Amino acid sequence: MLDDVVKEVRKRVNPNITLGGVFFTRYNNRKLNREVIKAIGAKYGDKVFKTKICENIALAETPLSGKSIFDYDPRSNGAADYMELVEEILTR
Repeated sequence: MLDDVVKEVRKRVNPNITLGGVFFTRYNNRKLNREVIKAIGAKYGDKVFKTKICENIALAETPLSGKSIFDYDPRSNGAADYMELVEEILTR
């Protein structure tokens, strides 16, 4: 599906767009997640970020609050995961 989205954006909006990276949300360490990550890694290689956004109750509650995770619960594991992702993106 990701490839289809990129193709559609190229077609309708920006023919020069490229995929900057892939990251995973709602991650848990179950076998299915590990297998999906392995398959995506095989396809996208170094485009896959190491940081994963794990399932977290604070992240699930945040949309109802109308706040960002950093405002809702800045000490949560979800906020820490997103901050780690930001740092990884900035180092690329």
